[in-house]
Amino acid sequence: MIKQTCQHCAHFIDDPASIEAAFPGLSVFGSAYSSARGHAGICQELDRFMDPVPAQNCHLFVARVEMDAEQMTCRS
Repeated sequence: MIKQTCQHCAHFIDDPASIEAAFPGLSVFGSAYSSARGHAGICQELDRFMDPVPAQNCHLFVARVEMDAEQMTCRS
């Protein structure tokens, strides 16, 4: 069984490009793409940059919808 953490929540932003956009000037210190960031991200509900924590008791948790490769393909 996989434990649910903030990384499994729709409110948790852990995409490096989104983190860099949220913190202008971050690139002065390094990059959100670096391993130093680890798995940290931004909780939009708590307005906090944080490491993911167990989320089973979080009343704000909303499961993140995972997309497979077929859903990510653009169709015209």
